[in-house]
Amino acid sequence: LTGVMGESGPDSIAIVTEPNRGTHQLEAVARLAEVIGTGSVACAFEPQDWPLGTTVQSASASAIEEANCVVIVGDVFTTHPVMAGTIIDAKFTARGNSLFVIEPRRSNTAWFATSHLQNRPGTEALVLAAILAALQPEPVGEFAWLKSVDAVELASAAGLDQHMVVRVGRAFSAAEKAAIVLAPPARGIADVSLVATLANLLVKAGGTGKALVALPSGGNAIGAADVAARHGWIQVSQLRAGLESGAYKALLCLGTDLPSCYPSAALSKALAAMPLVASVALFRGETESVADIVLPECTWLEDKGVAQLYDRSTVQWSEVALPSWGTLPLTTIIDRLIDRLVAALPVAQRKVEPPIAVPAGAGPSIVERLQRVVKSSGVEAGDLALVTVSASGHAGAGSVTRWMQWARDVFPVGFIELAQDDLREMGVSDGEAVTVKSASGTVDLVARATDRLERGTAAVASYDSAARGLFDWSPAGDGWFPTGPARIAVRKYHSS
Repeated sequence: LTGVMGESGPDSIAIVTEPNRGTHQLEAVARLAEVIGTGSVACAFEPQDWPLGTTVQSASASAIEEANCVVIVGDVFTTHPVMAGTIIDAKFTARGNSLFVIEPRRSNTAWFATSHLQNRPGTEALVLAAILAALQPEPVGEFAWLKSVDAVELASAAGLDQHMVVRVGRAFSAAEKAAIVLAPPARGIADVSLVATLANLLVKAGGTGKALVALPSGGNAIGAADVAARHGWIQVSQLRAGLESGAYKALLCLGTDLPSCYPSAALSKALAAMPLVASVALFRGETESVADIVLPECTWLEDKGVAQLYDRSTVQWSEVALPSWGTLPLTTIIDRLIDRLVAALPVAQRKVEPPIAVPAGAGPSIVERLQRVVKSSGVEAGDLALVTVSASGHAGAGSVTRWMQWARDVFPVGFIELAQDDLREMGVSDGEAVTVKSASGTVDLVARATDRLERGTAAVASYDSAARGLFDWSPAGDGWFPTGPARIAVRKYHSS
């Protein structure tokens, strides 16, 4: 590090961490960046988590417990299984309570729904806008933009009947207490920031007793967003672009594997060619395969910490055992590194680069953003819309149990879910290999027939780094990653 700093300056060093770290660990990362003097620090949020964590203020679980009507966007039962009991109890507490699920897949959550609005992939914003229009027949003020949209056309573009949408709006408005729950997948919902904005407006339009519960996937996503804003970290989409362009000479990966999160051939090539790559990690990933040095980290159970939950409440935990031989907590590794750097270098003046963000009131209007979603909702002949299926936990649990095969069984990779009718039309049987091609790459996967998807929709595991390579990770107009579905073509695998 001192060599790179002497030759190319402190800003040639990039640091990346991830939002499943405790707040105390993220603050340690910030201290390290200040000692080095680099402003090129980022947190590898899942694409849906950054807009979700910075756009809305979430209510607590009590908003669901007391609700007579719950509207869910996403598969909460899979992504946040602890919430499942709360939601089921809310539905069956009193006769007439209702549960509506907006999700293109017949998920575990949808099974318990009073009504499942199985929309076209990526059109959740259109559904919420159509519901909002049903609540605001004569829109004024901040709802005046509704005069420029046709609720029937929005519902139709989402693949739904307007009567279904109106039913949800009436139930939500009539309920003494109601809640909207947002739990988006990594990829599948176009413009998550717009969805969050519309959910906020629905809560306002519904009147008293209405609440919004927003559930990021990262365990400390809210705390990580606060740390990133407080220290002026750049967005990971910007740091990734800098790596691909060769702007950095050294990369410190503190607990995350960038090529697994946002795969691209350009990123892999850039990491392999960098003069210095160092990693602090629990698992071996692509970064570790090209790293000059890997410092093994202990598991989460062997370190204490603090984090902020989705509703900004704080949770603390203590280690249950000492670190395994040869491993250390991330904070200890960083403290030792800081001691060495301070002894070798004067503390540099840090140059802070503000995060990329669209200023309040800037950027396209709600109507323009809805039109973009409508435009992207159609699928060309022969193409399928690809979404991700979330994991109900972390594959890293295998390292805690010392039984990695268990993790592989619970969180399999290398598959793609396809509707039975689509497979039949392709001449592919369940379990056969297929070649999946998108504008971003080509991957060979095993086909799984499912009755959970409508024709024209496919799904891959969000934790499968190879399958994530089918999605485009180029920053969108606001500088952040896209969150919508990918467009793919699938054919039977041929070895030639």
